[in-house]
Amino acid sequence: PTAVAVGGTVLDGKDISDVAIGDESACALATDDTLACWGTDTEGQLGNGAAGDSDVPTAVAVGGTVLDGADIVDIDMLHQHVCALTSTGSIGCWGLGSVGQLGQGTQLDSDVPVAVATGGSALDAKTVEAIAVGAFNTCALATDDTMACWGNRSQGAIGDGGTGNYQLTPASPLVAGTPLEGKDLLAISNGRYTTCASATDGTVACWGEGSKGSLGNGGTDDATTPGAVTTAGTPLAGKVVDQLDGGFDHVCARTTDGTVACWGEAYGNGGAGGTDALVPIAPSFSGTSLDGTTAASVTAGNQRSCAVGSNGGGACWGTGRLGDGSSASSHEPVSVVLSYTAPVTAPTFTEVTPYEGGMYLAWTGPTDDGGIPPAKHRVRWYTAGPTLVGEQESTNYDLSLIH
Repeated sequence: PTAVAVGGTVLDGKDISDVAIGDESACALATDDTLACWGTDTEGQLGNGAAGDSDVPTAVAVGGTVLDGADIVDIDMLHQHVCALTSTGSIGCWGLGSVGQLGQGTQLDSDVPVAVATGGSALDAKTVEAIAVGAFNTCALATDDTMACWGNRSQGAIGDGGTGNYQLTPASPLVAGTPLEGKDLLAISNGRYTTCASATDGTVACWGEGSKGSLGNGGTDDATTPGAVTTAGTPLAGKVVDQLDGGFDHVCARTTDGTVACWGEAYGNGGAGGTDALVPIAPSFSGTSLDGTTAASVTAGNQRSCAVGSNGGGACWGTGRLGDGSSASSHEPVSVVLSYTAPVTAPTFTEVTPYEGGMYLAWTGPTDDGGIPPAKHRVRWYTAGPTLVGEQESTNYDLSLIH
């Protein structure tokens, strides 16, 4: 991990209460309700009212919007749109809106927050307590256990029994006759085309795309209304899920006793040995910084997931850039390196073989590597002057220098 450069930005000196990460962009919420985003701005997902990417945090333009002066309690993002929830239950979204995922009643993008159009919808006169942003749709959970979703209806993602076209304003999933009927709901999550919700009695139900097992019911068919996730005989048996997070094609859950379970596509599930998991499985934290402790939180993204332990340690699994100091992928959790010092000792050359027009070099890594092995090596060569002649890089422990 590397620190976000907040110095001289709107986040300078602020305490951060929430972070949301999408596709090549991210946003942060400070305790004083400052919102800032950075990264790619192709669809207005930085929310600053101006076109252009930013490599440092830039303020979201909340003035004159539904978020102006509001107490913001949550932000969420997965792909190219962001939503924020206020303490009064209002929702403001910005970024990609091509399939109605901003909930404003149109298919337009927005580079500043726009209010979700709740009037006359399933959320009319309701107080929203949780939001879940997916890749192409958004869902919300109200204090009276009403759920509502909007955006792309593909694979049954809205949960109202239909597919196709777009839902431009909030609409409720059909819960009558499903495992969620009459339940006291705790959490809601959204992925690419899969949505899940959990209840206080231990019920977990999902709907939408199921092609890689993301519905957690033992099959791969899609579902247009909520269906039960298989919990019997899984790590979720007899437990209550209080956190859910959806990746592109997988879902992860945390229970009230700190257990983590995931299901769906191979890289995101964390323990199926490179295969899709059709029911919940428990990632193994043995040998990681979460070994022997419980999970405080779990998050899911595009083919990767991470968990934070109650001890403050972190572990991730999935495709590359997992925070362990390498670019390698891992189906099993690996520890996130939270502190690092530069190597103290120099590499040891094991072979130096000149040839016409170049030289072959091989070496071993430094004996004191600062805690993680180097991911890249750079070799420079000089004249006796010395004057730099050239340089080359290698991700291995050898290199052929070309003069």
